[in-house]
Amino acid sequence: MKVKQIKVLIESEKDFFNRVGKLVTKVDKGARKKIADESLSVGNFEDLARALTLKKRELLRIIKEKKPESIYELAKMANRSQENVFSDVKFLEEMGLLETIKETNGRERIKPFVNFDVLEVEIGI
Repeated sequence: MKVKQIKVLIESEKDFFNRVGKLVTKVDKGARKKIADESLSVGNFEDLARALTLKKRELLRIIKEKKPESIYELAKMANRSQENVFSDVKFLEEMGLLETIKETNGRERIKPFVNFDVLEVEIGI
C-alpha cells in the first residue's frame, strides 16, 4: 500500500510567505539537500475542511479504484455534474492530491489518476 504523507500547516498568509522566503534564500545560497516536504498550507481548520470534503475524497477513491478514462466518465461514476467534478479535480490537482494527463484519441480528454492508497495528514499544533 502506497502512503502519501502531506504535512498540513495552519498558518497566516504572512507566516506562509516568511517560511517560503526562507526556503528561497536557502536555495539561493546553494542548499543542496531537500529543503521542503510535501505540504499544504491553509489559513484555518475551516479551509482544511473545504479542501478535503467528503465529495472530493469520494472522487479520489473512485479515481483510484475505478480508473476513469476522463472527467466525463468520472462525473458519471460519481453521479455529479461534469462542471463540478472538473472544478474539484483541478482543485485536487493544484493541491498535489491527484494528477491528470491530457490525451487526444480523436477527442481531447483529461484522464485523472491517483498514485497512492492512503492520505496521511499531519497537523502541527
